[in-house]
Amino acid sequence: MRKLTCSPVLDWSEAEIGKFYRPRKQPVTIRSDADVIAWLKADGPGYQTKANGLLLHAMIHFSKEKTPARRAIKIGGAGTTNRQK
Repeated sequence: MRKLTCSPVLDWSEAEIGKFYRPRKQPVTIRSDADVIAWLKADGPGYQTKANGLLLHAMIHFSKEKTPARRAIKIGGAGTTNRQK
């Protein structure tokens, strides 16, 4: 007969809340000025993520409810994040 052992104690002190959260995305088509698109694409890949982050930041800023701190907002390139409080 097998001896029952306790499962190991997990240390969650370094866990990141929302690390694997991926919001549902909806494809859209928008028309924008050529210079705006050129600016978004200037940093290389990820211009759609940058545009989404800018729009999300504006949405939070201009919304009446100032507390929708639901996740980190990626605005810059290569790993730059701004956390909403």
